[in-house]
Amino acid sequence: MITDDQTNFVWFSQLLQDLFPVESLKITSILKSFGIQHDFLKATNDIWCRDYMPVQVSQDKFIQFKYNPWYLNDTPKNKKLKSNPRKVNQANNIQAVYKNINLDGGNVVRWHNKVIITDRIFEENPQYDRTKLLSILENLLMTKVIIVPKSPDDVYGHADGMLRFLDENNVIGNDIRYEDKNWQMAFKKVHRENNLEMIPLPCLWKKSLPPESAWGIYVNYLHVGKLIILPAFNPKKDKFVFNKFTTNFPSSTIRMVEMDAIAHNGGLLNCISWNIIR
Repeated sequence: MITDDQTNFVWFSQLLQDLFPVESLKITSILKSFGIQHDFLKATNDIWCRDYMPVQVSQDKFIQFKYNPWYLNDTPKNKKLKSNPRKVNQANNIQAVYKNINLDGGNVVRWHNKVIITDRIFEENPQYDRTKLLSILENLLMTKVIIVPKSPDDVYGHADGMLRFLDENNVIGNDIRYEDKNWQMAFKKVHRENNLEMIPLPCLWKKSLPPESAWGIYVNYLHVGKLIILPAFNPKKDKFVFNKFTTNFPSSTIRMVEMDAIAHNGGLLNCISWNIIR
């Protein structure tokens, strides 16, 4: 499995440049200053390219899952935002192996020998026996699949809004102390069973925000090669998080970008990017 620190190229939707030119320029300027190449995807219908682009398993193998999220099927307006992965790949000369399993890319958090996916995968693929579905996924991704319960307040059910891998045995993720106790127990149980330790990050998201907002979720960052770009929300918390990443990623350079406008539309840095090795 290709991990973030192995990647060297970042794709964004062309719509990011069109709809959020200030944020787009800030992010791409940081990438350029570190010699990291990027480009903009044609034929997309929204900016959240992580979800509709394929998962890179090896340098020459991309698995394109079905992109049919429930949250884009509820209204005619939202249906128009649903990108067609086949059209996007063809328009940008990206070769992929297509599979009929419904899975957003933002729900795949990667390490070399394992991935984390939330249990939303079962809701979106009711035609599969759960054990069979996991077996198919592990064969496709060529790695172990760990299922965690989705966050109670996340309308999308994506793993990248909850945690990311620091290394094989450690993940860095949202502080869960204030979540539902039963959910906490289930979440921690998965970690124990898979020998994972959680390093907590502040999460400033609160129930007074619209449910689709991603404001305050630091764990949704862009990690490409030896560069990590974090979202910035609050000067005091930003400094704490910056120092935490500097400590836990000593070989990486850390930068921060204000992302409020994008965050309130439903996602952050990992959501708007598709980083690969090429």
